Amino acid sequence: MHRIDTKTAQKDKFGAGKNGFTRGNPQTGTPATDLDDDYFDMLQEELCSVVEASGASLEKGRHNQLLTALRALLLSRKNPFGDIKSDGTVKTALENLGLERCDQDTNETRIWSPDKKSYVFVQNDGWGAYSINPQAGTIALQLSSGGTGAKDAASARSNLGLGDVATENTVPLSKGGTGGTSLAEARSNLGVNRLVQGLVDTYITSQSDNYRLFVNDSGAWGVLNNIGTPMALALSQGGTGATTAADARANLGLGSAATANLGNGDNQVPTMANFTSGPGWVKFPDGTIMQFGTNISGSAGYPTAVNFPIPFTDDYRVACSFDTPTSAEDCPAFSTSKINNYGFYLASSRQGAVKGAGANWIAIGR
Repeated sequence: MHRIDTKTAQKDKFGAGKNGFTRGNPQTGTPATDLDDDYFDMLQEELCSVVEASGASLEKGRHNQLLTALRALLLSRKNPFGDIKSDGTVKTALENLGLERCDQDTNETRIWSPDKKSYVFVQNDGWGAYSINPQAGTIALQLSSGGTGAKDAASARSNLGLGDVATENTVPLSKGGTGGTSLAEARSNLGVNRLVQGLVDTYITSQSDNYRLFVNDSGAWGVLNNIGTPMALALSQGGTGATTAADARANLGLGSAATANLGNGDNQVPTMANFTSGPGWVKFPDGTIMQFGTNISGSAGYPTAVNFPIPFTDDYRVACSFDTPTSAEDCPAFSTSKINNYGFYLASSRQGAVKGAGANWIAIGR
């Protein structure tokens, strides 16, 4: 196809290289555009080619063949793709568009596998996959694709590794459950319904809930009755049977000494550390000193001075006995008199300036 290119064509009428026609102007001497056979041959063949491309033969008496040809060659805008359907070329069109593996009817839409042996489908009330191979039937969605790989519930549970408790509405104790559908039922079935957990206390209750054994975060523990009064552990169960120290001591049969502190003061219980002693003397926690010894006394009127092992700090008393009598007649009496806190005089009943008698003595004081 070409634009008019005779010598009288109007140059560049529609732009550079785009010639056009002119009617000419006698006043300016511009001739009208000449038409030649090349141009008319071009127009004829261009138009005839469109008609013949539609499969029609040229008919001299028809003047609408070009329009008819265009309608045959081009898709209709009034009924999009309707002409493809009416031509019976839908299959070819789908193949050309790469959609030949998709089809539909009034009940479902299908997408086929490349070998046209299997397809996935969607219906108004379901979806899935189907095989038309010799063993035709539903195709299960595999685990690796997010399915169960099974066609029934039991096989699906097996493929998913589910145990037999998966079908239980309430898992019984025999299968590792609680056998209950509420916390109260579960606790009762597990035998822990008498265990009560508070914010800071934990309780174990009696069957009647009249008594509660408790322990709390502060370390306190014991038994309360149903109104919160502490209950004592009986003596027969290893307790004191009391809720006060005084009652506990009384129940245990303890005397007043049980509450005394250790020491050597009033109302205190001494320990061995409060007793002191040495050769011939002992000092008690209250300060009492007991001293003892054996000395030869002087005769009457001629007493012997005896020194204490340690001095007394206060008054004292001395008692004597004969050391080794040989007969009832050989038992002189003894007398003592205080010298000072360091010693005393010792004399026997024997007369004259004779040797006195041996005397065992004991002195007690402070």
